[in-house]
Amino acid sequence: MLKPRKKITKKEIKKDPLLETIYNIETKLRDNRRTYLRIAVGIIVLLIVIITLNNRRLKAIEESETLLGEALVSLEIGDVDNARYQLEELIDEYGSTESGTRGYYFWGKFNYEQQDYEAAENALSTFVAESSDKLLLPAAHRMLAEIYRQEGNDAKAEEHLRKAIETSEIRSVKQNNQLDLAAYLMEKNETDEALSIVDEVLASDELETTIRQNAEKLLGRLKG
Repeated sequence: MLKPRKKITKKEIKKDPLLETIYNIETKLRDNRRTYLRIAVGIIVLLIVIITLNNRRLKAIEESETLLGEALVSLEIGDVDNARYQLEELIDEYGSTESGTRGYYFWGKFNYEQQDYEAAENALSTFVAESSDKLLLPAAHRMLAEIYRQEGNDAKAEEHLRKAIETSEIRSVKQNNQLDLAAYLMEKNETDEALSIVDEVLASDELETTIRQNAEKLLGRLKG
């Protein structure tokens, strides 16, 4: 016959550190059951919210990439109406995504080519403020520089010409942008800096034939 299990007294529990720890945990769980239950429910709800938001973010990224691709195809084939609709939707619905930010560049470029310079300026300004895309930033700054030149805002035009150089990671792009700045400075009679820039370009070890020819023509105009 089995003997009845001996009941452990509080005095015995205090003598055994392990038993005392277990007892204290059980007591806290029993006394704070509602609090722990609320915490557990809160954690579960938080996890559900995080997973839901992440799924929405991933869906938005996928949809924005698809829409940008469609817009670029429309631009490539000259479907202006569809390109306009797709780029506007991309910016309005997915402007916070990476593809949406790039959409500002193509929307700005689209309006620049349509000679809607106000819309182009707004879109390109948003792009250069929010993007770190080194492939597109130089071109965006160059378009902004031209827009400001047309507006007669020389300070802004020069600022963006210099930023076009700063953001250029491809050597030939940077050199072309340097020559653009030198030509602009020549128009403002700032020949010393213009000459210095052209000399720097010509001193490069890697210089495409077209860029060298343009640099030499500009140098001749500066010295003539």
